[in-house]
Parts: sequence; structure tokens; C-alpha cells
Amino acid sequence: MPVRSDTSATAKRLLIEQLADRYGLSAKFSEYANNKFSFDLGKFKEELISACFVLVDLSLERPSCYYELGVVEALGRPVELVAAEGTPIHQSAGRAQLTHYKDLGALSDLLNRRLRATVTAAASSVDVQKS
Repeated sequence: MPVRSDTSATAKRLLIEQLADRYGLSAKFSEYANNKFSFDLGKFKEELISACFVLVDLSLERPSCYYELGVVEALGRPVELVAAEGTPIHQSAGRAQLTHYKDLGALSDLLNRRLRATVTAAASSVDVQKS
């Protein structure tokens, strides 16, 4: 997600962390999202491989977000694409699955549904494997 260019980045991060915690998950953010402003592709790929899904916010048309989305797609990881309403989208893969949100409340609702579905699917998978 955009960080330095997005005035709501801190609020979005807190929202994501709180929702992940509610479902017993942990949210990971790119190093530059932690104000370290570095990028390690190897570490990024390792974190993606272990993720149950990846949230990509394409708001503000940041090239780095599109780059990271490309890595996510190349690794075949499940991805949730979101963007603030009015954001032009410049990529074609996954465009039909992108959800626009109008504010943090709408983003919260969207993520809450996605996390609930992810946890439910994971629990069902465990039940099937036990059978």
C-alpha cells in the first residue's frame, strides 16, 4: 500500500493489524512501510510464500505497489486487490477482482469479510485433512 504519499497509511495499517489479530493472524508489511525504506526482494518473496493471502492497495497509483503486485502474481499467491474510489487502475491482471472502497469503514468491512472467509476456509481444510 502507499505509505509516505498516503495520509491515511497509519490508520490503514492499524486497521489491518487489528483485524488480523481478531482472526488470530499476523499482518506483515514491507520494510519501507516500517519507515526503514529498504526493500529486500528475497525476504519479500519468503514472506509472500508463507502468506495465506496478500492485500494490495493500489490507491494513489504508486509504481512500487504495482511492482509488488507483479511479484505476488508471479508467485501465484492469493491476492485481495483494493483501491480508494476514483483511483485509476493501470494493470490488467486481476482488474475484475479489484474492490474500490470509499473510506476506512468500507475498507474495514471488506477486510473483515475476506479474513472471515480465509479463516473459515483454512479451518475447513484442516477438518477435511483429519477425515
